[in-house]
Amino acid sequence: MSGQRRGKYHVGWEWYSNKGYNACNQCAALHGKKFYFEPRAGQQSADNMPQPPLHPNCRCYKKEILDYTYLDDEWAGDEPYAAEERPAQDSPEEQQPVRGGRPFESHGISDRFHRGAVKIFGVHWGSDGRSITDGPNYGNHGGQNWGSGRNTEGMSTRDRQKWDNDDQNRDRIKPIDKMDRYFKEHDIAYDKCKDKSDSERCRLIEADEVLVRQLRSLPDNPNAEEWKSEGRKNAEEVAEAKRYRSYAIWFFEGRSNWYRAEEAEGDLHGDSSE
Repeated sequence: MSGQRRGKYHVGWEWYSNKGYNACNQCAALHGKKFYFEPRAGQQSADNMPQPPLHPNCRCYKKEILDYTYLDDEWAGDEPYAAEERPAQDSPEEQQPVRGGRPFESHGISDRFHRGAVKIFGVHWGSDGRSITDGPNYGNHGGQNWGSGRNTEGMSTRDRQKWDNDDQNRDRIKPIDKMDRYFKEHDIAYDKCKDKSDSERCRLIEADEVLVRQLRSLPDNPNAEEWKSEGRKNAEEVAEAKRYRSYAIWFFEGRSNWYRAEEAEGDLHGDSSE
């Protein structure tokens, strides 16, 4: 069994409200919340999760949080790093990053980018302990629960701003290229949307559609001058940048198109019995 992937496994539940943050107050407060069977610091326990439906006509549901784990002795065969390069998890000394010419390392990538990450479909997943369900991530700012070069799950906006403004972090969390800068701007736009009455529309239309336009404006060659990278990307880094750009355009454009279709049909704001 040495080096074999154990497979995906069920680590918790994520709560989904049918109308997201536009649902009734009770359901909106739970939308996107994650509950774990074995919670880490800052995570909520599945024992404390209420069970849907919460009220008559409630259409909330819970979705499995799946994660991947690997045996400790070596990487699975499709992984890009040798066994001796893998960040161990047992002690602070072992958790220090190991230099070995990993992707984007010469571009100012955060030390946490490769910590615990796996490479699937040519992009990185699970960096710094992120769940597989968070999707892939890129650079220091691209990806759900990934910002400022670290896993942001459970962090408040205030804590993130404190992290960003720490003198020791500033140079380590700069965007690695223009696409990464767009992701940073997108994170800031999401934070601003939280204070608006229609926060979901703000995120899915005002923020997401701006990001898609920005990503489409970039040339197909990640080494083109318009990308303004910290350095020239090698073949592996070029391939990953292109894959992630395509993924981000598909994901965010799909979400905003879904919202506009639902909005046109009047399904987003007319019923508060969610």
